[in-house]
Amino acid sequence: MSFAKGQDLLRLAMMATRRRGVSLMEIEEEFACSERTAQRMTDALQAAFPQTERRVDEDRRARWLIPARAIAPLLTPSADELVALAEAIAQLDMAGLRKEAAHARGLERKVRALIPRSRGRGWTSIRRRFSKRSAMRRVPVRGPPRMKGWSRRSTRR
Repeated sequence: MSFAKGQDLLRLAMMATRRRGVSLMEIEEEFACSERTAQRMTDALQAAFPQTERRVDEDRRARWLIPARAIAPLLTPSADELVALAEAIAQLDMAGLRKEAAHARGLERKVRALIPRSRGRGWTSIRRRFSKRSAMRRVPVRGPPRMKGWSRRSTRR
């Protein structure tokens, strides 16, 4: 399987975690493919994720559903992504956007809660390291260093 097909399969799996799942028609629209290709994609989905359920909705259309827990380990954020989120919160605070920072903190708590315990152990150490780094950045900078022999007076005429 090529890398692009793997990405498409993961995207399809995320679509299948919706409340109603995903239908062939939705797959055709999302991936701009034919009905037969959409059928092949659902076969690949079922082969890659055995938890996939095939249901028929009230309109007698087949829909494929995957419990979100089945793909959660594949969607665990990386340490870099977690640091970027913490950096964004710090930047929002420094910019005075308190409401947006509070929303981002709420998102951070939700993301942390979804990280499996086996992968989330390093989060506190990342958070501590980041907090020290951002605390150092908050020190006001006085400006560019003065060059020897240069002063403000020498520029006036």
